[in-house]
Amino acid sequence: MVAHTDQNRRKLPLKPVFPDFDQCSPGGAAARSDRVVRRRGRAGWCGGAVEPGRAAAVARPSRGGAAAQRRVKLVQSAAPGLQGMSTRCISSTSEELIPGRRRLIGMLLFMRATDATVVSSLTARLGPVFHIREAAALGVPRDTVRRLGRQLVLTPYGKGAYIESSALARANKWSAYKMRSSAFVLCCPPDGYLAGLAAAALHQLPVIRPPVELPTVLRPGSARKGPTTTEHGRVRHGFLPELHQMSVDRFRVVSLAMTVVDVARHFRRVDGLVMADAARAAGVEMQEFGEILAQMRGYPGISNARWAIENSDERAESALESVGRFVCLTQGLPTPLSNVWIGSAARRYRVDGLLPAHGIVLEGDGALKYDNRPDASQIVAAEKEREYFIRSLGYGVIRYNFALAYSRPREFAGRVEQLINDRRHLPAPTSWSLTDPRAPEFARRR
Repeated sequence: MVAHTDQNRRKLPLKPVFPDFDQCSPGGAAARSDRVVRRRGRAGWCGGAVEPGRAAAVARPSRGGAAAQRRVKLVQSAAPGLQGMSTRCISSTSEELIPGRRRLIGMLLFMRATDATVVSSLTARLGPVFHIREAAALGVPRDTVRRLGRQLVLTPYGKGAYIESSALARANKWSAYKMRSSAFVLCCPPDGYLAGLAAAALHQLPVIRPPVELPTVLRPGSARKGPTTTEHGRVRHGFLPELHQMSVDRFRVVSLAMTVVDVARHFRRVDGLVMADAARAAGVEMQEFGEILAQMRGYPGISNARWAIENSDERAESALESVGRFVCLTQGLPTPLSNVWIGSAARRYRVDGLLPAHGIVLEGDGALKYDNRPDASQIVAAEKEREYFIRSLGYGVIRYNFALAYSRPREFAGRVEQLINDRRHLPAPTSWSLTDPRAPEFARRR
């Protein structure tokens, strides 16, 4: 490298000189030397001597003006440590050296950033999961990202994808699975889209089973082509029209309808029913499901998906309600109506499920309703008063939780059958409706 002295000034290249940003990271070469970059311009020589361990990019000064002054203030506010740099140098740098102020600010900030600052800046812009090319687009060199991966500040995942290690360590099993799935799809070809439970995690669909070990990516193509499995994920081919290709938070994923069909094909019917209910409640139409089922009629497991979709209910609002209805569907019991209003115009409650022909109310007790809440005693008292009112109208009430409906379905079904037999000589109450006659703002109040 030619030393920047007065004797060889005219030998410098005419194009702007950028500092080696890979060497400007903490501990890099720039921390062991001082650099002064000079350039011949209309107004003579312009140089920027910097403090030890810092690099500067200096170019031909501009003519100034309001726009130049705004750029100077923008850069100086983003990088306070550059206050000592020549105003004309900063102005010309932002105008001539780097197209785009965002990239300029990112590169200037990186010159003074510590590892923690680099990681926090990346995660603030991209989230805890990103690809090395996305970091490079924000001005962070690839070598720096790789070094942070070797130091376990970032967790490498696949080819070029990274996850913030601290975020991964404190995540629960489903959040960690979502991060790994997002990282894996960033490493896959551009026609690959997350499917199965990985897609359900990104769509935030309710899931009642633990995550699988490896995320799945689906690519358009013949399903006869065998899958490819790596230590980070699994890639398979199948029916995936462009209509069902989308992105969620920068990550490629199949549509809601395709996610439901894919999960229902590969897992149990109850898993498919829970997701089908959630997708219907989110606005997915039966016609969209029907088109997918027609195109995939020869695929393995498609009968399970068809059953889940045909028995789905857009009125269901939780996985617990869906599991309770699944027990009724599979144990030969009447199918309950979801979220029915019971009572009079003056006092009315909405129940999770109702067997209208028998006057039996099914109420699911979720743990989140009572756990770790300072007002748990008030909630219990309100539930007792609510149940007393429902019984006073002539209804029978069965309460169930997730453990009963999911793990002991026959026991739950036996309780329902017993109450049906006990009430067979009683008239069924008629004080119920599917819609609330009151104002819309009260429609979802229990």
